[in-house]
Amino acid sequence: MPMTSFHSFFPRLAEVETRTVTLPRRCLSLPPDTYAFVDLYCDEPGCDCENVLLNVYDGARRHVATINHALGPSGAFGDAEDPGTFLDPLNQQSPLAFDLLALFKEVVRSADYDARLRRHRAMVREKVEGRSEHKRSGVRGGR
Repeated sequence: MPMTSFHSFFPRLAEVETRTVTLPRRCLSLPPDTYAFVDLYCDEPGCDCENVLLNVYDGARRHVATINHALGPSGAFGDAEDPGTFLDPLNQQSPLAFDLLALFKEVVRSADYDARLRRHRAMVREKVEGRSEHKRSGVRGGR
């Protein structure tokens, strides 16, 4: 399942809708910094998965965690309280990853944010399926 950032499809909108958290002082074991939660979606035509990967970057743009978050029914992984949100086992994690997951669950995640991620997913799916239709019909250069 190939994943592509929302930013790759909609860079201007992603600039204003990427969720960030600025910690002015140490929180949990996280150093003061700004953390960006960059959303990625499956770009495989016909895929109906409802997961989003959130690559977390620090202020120096270093990748510090990847969170797998289910937008649909809870997945089979994660913990008992939130089985659909967990550190993605297929991606490299930094020593900050567990605390970034806690920050996501306690501060970042909300009904409004989940609605935004669902909207982003729908926009990406529309783009991917539109491209896939162009390939099947032999149309080239369509956007």
